[in-house]
Amino acid sequence: MPTQIMYLIWGLVILLALVLIDIVSRISVALYTQDPEKKFSWAKILDFLKRNIAPYVLVWSVLALIPVGLQYLSEALNYEISLSGIIATDALVGVIWLLIVAKFVQSIFGNFKELSIEVKK
Repeated sequence: MPTQIMYLIWGLVILLALVLIDIVSRISVALYTQDPEKKFSWAKILDFLKRNIAPYVLVWSVLALIPVGLQYLSEALNYEISLSGIIATDALVGVIWLLIVAKFVQSIFGNFKELSIEVKK
């Protein structure tokens, strides 16, 4: 399996693990809190997935597939794409992935704070 596809798979696995941790911590907050607005509801979980998870994961996945597609397209058409274009695209995909990971980590730490769990730096 090509290296770029392995990076894509590992990136998705890490994002999905963070999503799972975020969902579990949000459910914990919903069950722990006494605030009626934050009470647990499956509709809220589905809304959270639709609004806060799916756009990030789908956009990153599509952007991460662009360098892979360019590589296969260039081989199929016998056309050489400059390495600088592929490197720039990979760098952009990496930065976007880091921003998504930072968003999920921030959300998880926010949930821990609501649960009064102290996370030492």
